[in-house]
Amino acid sequence: MEDKIDDGTLASIFKEAGTIVYLLLEMSNLYGVDLELVLKEIIKSESSKVWADGVIRYDLNGEILYPPHYHKVNIDTILHEQVINPQPIFHRLDIKENDDV
Repeated sequence: MEDKIDDGTLASIFKEAGTIVYLLLEMSNLYGVDLELVLKEIIKSESSKVWADGVIRYDLNGEILYPPHYHKVNIDTILHEQVINPQPIFHRLDIKENDDV
C-alpha cells in the first residue's frame, strides 16, 4: 500500500473520488434530495444481504442468495417523502463556495 501512496496513485484515486462525491452533493442539492437519506437506505439494503452467521452466500452462478430479512432498496419512497426545495448544501459541509479545500 505504501508504494501506491509514494507514486501518487492513492492520492489520484481519492482526488477523483472526492470529485464524484462533490458532484453527487451538487446534484442532490439541485433536486432538493437529502443524499444522506439515500445513502442510509442503500447501506440498510447492502447490510441486509448478510446472513445471521455473518456470511454473504452465493448460488452456483455467483448470484447473491438473499436471506429472509433482506431489505430491497426503496429510493422512490425517500424521493416521494421529500419536499423539493433546493437549499445550498455548502452550509451543511461547513464549506464556502470559494474556500480553498
